[in-house]
Amino acid sequence: MGLEKVIRPDQRSRETLEEIVRAIYDVVRRTELHVASRHSRIHPTLPTEICFVTTEELAARFPELTPREREDRICAERRAVFIIGIGADLPGGEPHDGRAPDYDDWSTPGRRGEGAQR
Repeated sequence: MGLEKVIRPDQRSRETLEEIVRAIYDVVRRTELHVASRHSRIHPTLPTEICFVTTEELAARFPELTPREREDRICAERRAVFIIGIGADLPGGEPHDGRAPDYDDWSTPGRRGEGAQR
């Protein structure tokens, strides 16, 4: 299942992105709570808050790991994570990952401008 929301150029900011992601995450979390309330064998596991992190922050924090290992590590720590900049190059010139270059056009803040398109 895919989910897409187009953000107008005048709305493009990290604040707007995080607001939209939080709203989507809240729906997912409330759905989990609703299902758990109706089925005694299902227990909610999602944390209250979603964590936002850039690929550059992950690379700086876990330089010895591959990009996928960094994702696994932060997800194990925080359990609900939104990673910004998956389709962008890291400071060394290598891409974090090739999964999303066609629609993940958010660059990491500070590199090409917050919310700037590539």
